[in-house]
Amino acid sequence: MKIEINPAYESERELLVRIPEERYAAEQTFCCDRNTVVRVNIGSHEYVVKRFKVPHLINRFAYTFIRKDKALRSYLNAFRLREAHFDTPEPVAYMAIYKQGLYHTGYYVSRYYPSERLDELMRRDMDARQRDKLYDEFIDFTYRQHQAGVYMKDYNLGNVLVTYDGEHYHFALVDINRMKFNHYPSYREAMTSFDQTGLPIPQFSALIPLYAKLVGEDPEQGIYLMLKERNRRWRKIRTRAFFRRIFHVK
Repeated sequence: MKIEINPAYESERELLVRIPEERYAAEQTFCCDRNTVVRVNIGSHEYVVKRFKVPHLINRFAYTFIRKDKALRSYLNAFRLREAHFDTPEPVAYMAIYKQGLYHTGYYVSRYYPSERLDELMRRDMDARQRDKLYDEFIDFTYRQHQAGVYMKDYNLGNVLVTYDGEHYHFALVDINRMKFNHYPSYREAMTSFDQTGLPIPQFSALIPLYAKLVGEDPEQGIYLMLKERNRRWRKIRTRAFFRRIFHVK
């Protein structure tokens, strides 16, 4: 097993290294699909443990000899985000399990971050003034990322956590293994990010002019670029589904 522990949690090493044994009781399950994400109590702390699925053989080889696996990228990206003054749950540990000399699966451990997912908040009824405030502050958060050269490649709203202090909304990023740093996205790339949020067209039409104003671009062009990206993405999904049906690939 390969392990890295945040120095601030070195005193918890004896407990943390046992996480891959999975003898803990999940207090809450956030995801149990390709990957498993659970909240657990270990020692005196609440953690979130993300176990990544076992990749196919080619990626097992790649993660062993060529590139960083998703769990390690999540762990390292969390430090970089926090250094850039963007919030994400505090990184605690990274672990990789190897079998027969090859990478098998990885674990990323972070502190539990009491919050709500932004996609859930967006679906909630709220008055127009509060919704406008949410939109403004989310766009400002996105704009500051791009201006700082931070580009999240999986920018769906389920990967944005939100808290409200009575005056302002505060945002934090999760599922951060696919990110670019020192990358300043073009207007087209920014619209691709907005398409990934999965919002319906009316909400896009409210958000994009706010971003366009900040970057000095045409909002109508932004909506066109977003719709073009959405159509391209759906064509790709349909094509992939078609070939999976033909070749009986699950």
